[in-house]
Amino acid sequence: MKNNHISAASSTFPESTVEETTVTSEKLTVTPLKRIQDHEIHLEGGFNVRDLGGFETQDGRIIKPHTLIRSARLNHLTTTDIETLVRDYHVAVDFDLRRADEVESAKDPKMPGVTYIDQPLGTMSNFHFPITPEHIREHYRTYVSVPQARYAYHQFFMAVLNKPVGRALLYHCASGKDRTGVGTALLMHVLGVDGDTIIQDYVASNDFLRDRNDARIARMKKNGISRDKILQVKYDSGVDATYLEAAFDEIHREFGNLDTFIEKGLRVTPEQQAEIRKMYLI
Repeated sequence: MKNNHISAASSTFPESTVEETTVTSEKLTVTPLKRIQDHEIHLEGGFNVRDLGGFETQDGRIIKPHTLIRSARLNHLTTTDIETLVRDYHVAVDFDLRRADEVESAKDPKMPGVTYIDQPLGTMSNFHFPITPEHIREHYRTYVSVPQARYAYHQFFMAVLNKPVGRALLYHCASGKDRTGVGTALLMHVLGVDGDTIIQDYVASNDFLRDRNDARIARMKKNGISRDKILQVKYDSGVDATYLEAAFDEIHREFGNLDTFIEKGLRVTPEQQAEIRKMYLI
């Protein structure tokens, strides 16, 4: 049975030990079959690209490798990167959660044999400024409360359900941590992964983005950008377990629990969820 409440209260991990932590829930201890670090797909022009394959579910099954891939934006993929995704990971669908302005300024490359689905999860009106942890938590709540966001996640689950047999779905936003992070958490819940492992995978974006973010901050300091602006960028470029907790708190406030939200809020039926488990678990 799936744990129907994901709590961040006791699940904030030191970034340096995210991949090494043994995950403990109330009923059982789950150790991922491989370190979260090892889920990364190394690409020349991509970042925060990860294969969900290898995570263990609460009933002892695992997510099939090379079937579900999460990522940040893809606009700098090299020819070799595209060959890797199409040839080695069998990507058939590229599902883009970014806003129209983000897509226009950093378009995904065309990949042979890959269907591109453009499904924006929100607009700039969903943001709260200035960027602070409190405002980011409020922003995460809109992933639940705004109809456009729920529709985007519905379409995401339909893409998960309808991808070609034997091929992979790649889904992404801009940095692969917020919209993609929540979508991954919802999908992992449907697949039966325990709540603590879901939180672990979510906060691991800090590790996968660290070098990129550190370099960005260093450039800003060198160019004399104000401390306030740099602080906002630091908040915006990472994740915290309480951000995901805010989204799930909103789910419990509006729908009572995760399963009701997925069935009623996202309109993914129990039968469809069972089919997703059949498709993606071994």
